[in-house]
Amino acid sequence: MPGTPQIETGGSSRPNKPWNPDAKLIPPPDMDYPGAACPPVPDDVIVVPKNLPGPTPNSTLYSHTEVFFAGWAWDGAGLGDQAHRLPHNAKHPAGCSKPHPFYTQYTNAYAEDTNYTMGMPTLGSAAAHPNAVLKAADTLAQMLKQIDAKVPGVRQYMVEHRSRFAVWADSERRNDTCDYCKKQDPTFDW
Repeated sequence: MPGTPQIETGGSSRPNKPWNPDAKLIPPPDMDYPGAACPPVPDDVIVVPKNLPGPTPNSTLYSHTEVFFAGWAWDGAGLGDQAHRLPHNAKHPAGCSKPHPFYTQYTNAYAEDTNYTMGMPTLGSAAAHPNAVLKAADTLAQMLKQIDAKVPGVRQYMVEHRSRFAVWADSERRNDTCDYCKKQDPTFDW
């Protein structure tokens, strides 16, 4: 899944307040947005491009971009050989890009002890109430601050691995399968 650019949205969380009144929602940004930041790919993620030369002349090693997690024995939730395959429409994970058009709202969740480059992009669908997106970002920022105080480095690890949080409306909730999720956002990663 490509990363979501990090933008300063005034969203630093402040304890004991319903939410930061300075926080704002903007349309999801791309990397051309002024001040956009994209975390570098961490050392434990190895991206192998699809056009890497293969062992024989005029051949390639892979027919698609592959992503490997160094030191992990995880098979992608039972996907076997497909565990490292990117979705066909996914962008190269080395960069950040604008999220799927399903998401129309964006804010950045970060606590007052850090800055927006250590925040988690928080996305909202068109049907999600704006206050729900802002409150989710505020809660997320405080949770990350508290867990980082107990287990230092967790927040940084999540940022480096391009975690994001999405808010959907109740009307968009699904209890049967993730097929709907994948139709709305083909890069949906459960």
